[in-house]
Amino acid sequence: TNVRYGAAGVSNSVIDLAASSLVPGRTYYYTVLNAYSLSDPAFVSEILGPVISFTIQDREALEAPVLTSPDPGTTLSEGQAVTLAWDPVPGGLSYEVIVFERLTSGATNTDRQIFATNTSSSSILLPAREVLRRGSYRWFVIANDREGAASVSETGRFDYETAMGRFR
Repeated sequence: TNVRYGAAGVSNSVIDLAASSLVPGRTYYYTVLNAYSLSDPAFVSEILGPVISFTIQDREALEAPVLTSPDPGTTLSEGQAVTLAWDPVPGGLSYEVIVFERLTSGATNTDRQIFATNTSSSSILLPAREVLRRGSYRWFVIANDREGAASVSETGRFDYETAMGRFR
C-alpha cells in the first residue's frame, strides 16, 4: 500500500522508472496502477486510481543551472562529440542530467526519457552512438546541494542527424 519515491514496488517490480530529484516549487502528480504479473508489463491494468498532486515547498533554493552547450536548435551530426554543458551553480554538489527524445505522432508531441546520469562536473559527454538516433531531443539539469535543496535549468533542445537504414 506504499512505495518510497524512486524505488520499485516491493510486491511488483514490473514498473521500473528512473526517478529524478524532486524540485522545490514544482507540482508533481502520481497515480496507482494495478499490475497482475510480476514479470510481464502487458498485464498492467488500464484502470487507474485518482491522480494526486503535491508541491515540494520551496526553501532556500540553489540558483538554476544555465545551459551553455549545445546552443538551442543546434543540429549535431553522427561522428561529432555530443557534449552537454552548463555553468556551475554556487553551492551545487552534484548535477542530474536528463535527456528526452521528442516523439511526434500527428499533432501530438511526447518526450520519452532516454538517458539520465548524475555527475559532480558541469558537463558530460553523451554516449550518442548508444542512445541517439535521427531526431529531436530535449534535456535539462537539476542541481543538488548537500542539504537536499535542488533547482532545475530551463529545457535545452538539439537535433541529431545520423544515417538510418530503410525497410523494403
